[in-house]
Amino acid sequence: MPKVALTIAGSDSCGGAGIQQDLKVFSALGVHGVSVITAITAQSPRGVRDIFPLPPSFVEKQIDVIMKDTSVESVKIGMLTSSDIAKIVREKLIEYGTENLVVDPVLVATTGNKLAVDDLKKELRKLMKLAKVSTPNEFEFRSIFDRDANKDSLMEISREIKALIITKGDSNCEDLLLIDRKIKVLKPTKIFKGKFHGTGCAFSAAIAANLAKGLDIETSARKAKDFVENCLRRNFSIGPGLKLIDAAKIKLSETPEGGEEKEIIEKLERAVDSLLTLENFHKLIPEVGSNFVFAKRKAKSIEDVAGIAGRIIKVKNKAIVAGEITFGGSSHVARIVLQAMK
Repeated sequence: MPKVALTIAGSDSCGGAGIQQDLKVFSALGVHGVSVITAITAQSPRGVRDIFPLPPSFVEKQIDVIMKDTSVESVKIGMLTSSDIAKIVREKLIEYGTENLVVDPVLVATTGNKLAVDDLKKELRKLMKLAKVSTPNEFEFRSIFDRDANKDSLMEISREIKALIITKGDSNCEDLLLIDRKIKVLKPTKIFKGKFHGTGCAFSAAIAANLAKGLDIETSARKAKDFVENCLRRNFSIGPGLKLIDAAKIKLSETPEGGEEKEIIEKLERAVDSLLTLENFHKLIPEVGSNFVFAKRKAKSIEDVAGIAGRIIKVKNKAIVAGEITFGGSSHVARIVLQAMK
């Protein structure tokens, strides 16, 4: 049976963020996605034109049906639109004993008045206390906690929040991971020009998918950042406005070369998954880690060889894939394979 991840968020009619993005990410990472819709939006890559929140009672009914009849391993929360919906979601997750909870605290209050916004912030803060990890951007953190995301404030927040990732607005920046009262940096490997729609949703959804597969918080976060970077490499436009990121790997199938790349990545993913299930496999992993690569038929450069960006590493008595599988993901092992192909 595949792992199951639940997203509780709003619908994005252009398919670049929200529920639609989360489900694409879950699928791309080998996890079955189920959903609870909190609001319907009228939006395009140019922006949101209108939001229609669903009744809190119907949000509650969706949660009950999914949680009672499916084996949900992790939950990702996105747009909630009101304190009433946020409160019901929090109470239901407590009722069902949700442990792998990722909160992406989207600040959208549909009534538009300050009181509604303040009430929503209070409920989001309660959800973040409940979460295994939360992923606010700098604006959301400042709005919810009424302080800047500096070292002192993060250390103070760590007394009530289990783990936190401060995203800097896009994947071109260094994100901050607060865990076990320590601050770690999640660095990008490539800088992308322009603005993109749905990177935050994809990042938090990827963390939820990785948690569903049994990975720890830091590994889940680093793999999620690698995943989003790979999606950004294949960005595209569907009209005026922001570009979308390719979470569904659409562009890998557009050309014969892309088809070969998609096939290689899928085969390598299956092979790595098989390796990880072998008993005592972790004992074969050296301290520097290992890699597993797959080259194109006519590979000429490192970019023609798929590998794990981050290697397979040993954590206690378990082998962990500490990065996304991508072309150019390995340098050292890829060069060995290229030399052997000559």
